[in-house]
Amino acid sequence: MIANILFVISDLILLFNIIGIISANGTDLSLFSKKIKGLLIAFHIIFAIVFTLYFNSVNDALQFVFLGLYFIRFLFVQFYITRKLSFNMFYLPTLIISLDSLLQCCVFWALKQFLPHIDKFSVVKSVSFVFQIILFALIYYIRTHDNHFTKSLIFGLKLVSKSAAILVLISVFITEGIISLITYSTSEFALQQNLIAFFLIILVVIVFVILFSLLINSISKKYFEGTSKLMEEQVKTQLSHYETLNEIKHEYRSFRHDYKNHMHCIHSLISANKIDEAIRYIDKLSDTHIINTKLFETGNHILDSILNDKATKAAKHDITIDAKGVFTDNFEPVDLCIIFSNLLDNAIEACALINGDKIIKIDLKMQQGYQLISISNPINNIENQNLSTTKNDKERHGFGISNVKNAVSRHGGELVINRADGNFTVDITLKI
Repeated sequence: MIANILFVISDLILLFNIIGIISANGTDLSLFSKKIKGLLIAFHIIFAIVFTLYFNSVNDALQFVFLGLYFIRFLFVQFYITRKLSFNMFYLPTLIISLDSLLQCCVFWALKQFLPHIDKFSVVKSVSFVFQIILFALIYYIRTHDNHFTKSLIFGLKLVSKSAAILVLISVFITEGIISLITYSTSEFALQQNLIAFFLIILVVIVFVILFSLLINSISKKYFEGTSKLMEEQVKTQLSHYETLNEIKHEYRSFRHDYKNHMHCIHSLISANKIDEAIRYIDKLSDTHIINTKLFETGNHILDSILNDKATKAAKHDITIDAKGVFTDNFEPVDLCIIFSNLLDNAIEACALINGDKIIKIDLKMQQGYQLISISNPINNIENQNLSTTKNDKERHGFGISNVKNAVSRHGGELVINRADGNFTVDITLKI
């Protein structure tokens, strides 16, 4: 009697759990009257009572009907509330019922090892009741607490693909089947062992598929994290470029405002035959930032940003970047950033190690559907032959030239490296 009461209560809590999950997804339950809610609850209680009283006493055909109705009523409630069919409508009750059943089998098997004559019906109904109470408490906590844990949990669940969700459900089914076979007493021992082996093989295959999917996701995550970092660096470079343009624009306005005054001063000095002072005055004007600032104009604003950013960094080591030519404006920004950022970083690193003239020369040409790039810089006599980095962060920077090669290959291009006459040159051909 107590077991039957526990079944009815746990079945009602299962209904509340499914409704709670639906409402957590944004469905407004206040649209339904108390009368409708009361009828739904009454219907489920009556069905649960009929189910627990008569299920074991009817034939196999009626048991099949009972099981079908047991599941369909949850679909009906979800459809009545949401007014639409969805994957989750079938998946949620199936998963919850399956997890409930799996937990029942596990607990019964464990107790049977110590209590061989324990009543199965009482155990499984008690376990189901406890499981539904715990699930109800968890759903209630998620709905009433808006913190990092609940947000992360909801976000993670939404990211689970349908294929992964189905694999999890199949794994639960198979695990439940294995435990049920182990618990079930039969004289057909060989058949029992074969079925267990069959289910175990399927379970191992599913676990392998899940692990392989996790590996692919991990690789994809690492790739997209790298891409995201490149995009972030690219945005920062462009912002820096625009800030530089704004500063130059401001200085230009200031210079233009004082232009007549400068010309008047120079004219006065020359008229007074103070040639030396006039020359010094002109030299001082020549040192103005707006006159000395070099802005690159390659025809690609992203490349202009990268060149200006690298030129600023190179200037700190007395290194000059000399870029000539044009670059197509129809090129993948991420690969553009990979190619030029890595090659210019390597060139600046190499130039910082030498004395004398430090000029990084960049030659850009578009010819017959191809973009030609040539980047050269002076190097030491003892130069890194294997193109491994000399920086402390070898794990990250060691992939620089490899990433450049991959970016070039994605555009059907070629990369050639030459060392001659104290210069290191990288020649790249890209299809555009």
